[in-house]
Amino acid sequence: MLIAVSALLFVSAPVTAQLIVPGLPPEQQALCVGLFRAMCLTPAIFAGSLVIGEVLVAERRFLWYGLAPLMYSSGIATGALLLSGALGIYAAALGAVAGATAHLAIRLIGLRGTGFRPLPGFALRTRGLGEVIRLVIPKMVSQPLEPLTFLYFTSLASGLAPGSGGSMTY
Repeated sequence: MLIAVSALLFVSAPVTAQLIVPGLPPEQQALCVGLFRAMCLTPAIFAGSLVIGEVLVAERRFLWYGLAPLMYSSGIATGALLLSGALGIYAAALGAVAGATAHLAIRLIGLRGTGFRPLPGFALRTRGLGEVIRLVIPKMVSQPLEPLTFLYFTSLASGLAPGSGGSMTY
């Protein structure tokens, strides 16, 4: 599902940029579109990694679970340090994609010997699914509030003086 959503976001990136940062000049909006598209891969990669992470916790393989965030941060830092001369700001975005991939990879390595095999599937008759749905509904309703608030303030800051978006973050 996240792959389909990511593909839709990738295609709609120009419209998204116009909604999120309408006050930026066209060249900065184009940069925003490019960075947004580069980052569209990470949600699907993290979804797989999060599922595998839950298996690792259930199997008490905490080392492999705990190494994953380090791999992600290392990917961003390595991309920024090694590729920034050639790719500019895109180096950090591509480093984030590489870091997300390393996040998933280290957890896949941790699965060895558990008996769990990550295979795609879809089963509606899974025991406990009804309870999960019942418990997740309140979270689903409240989840968009913080990102929508952040998007509103980002959109507002894009029309203000340079640095307004950064100062809003801090």
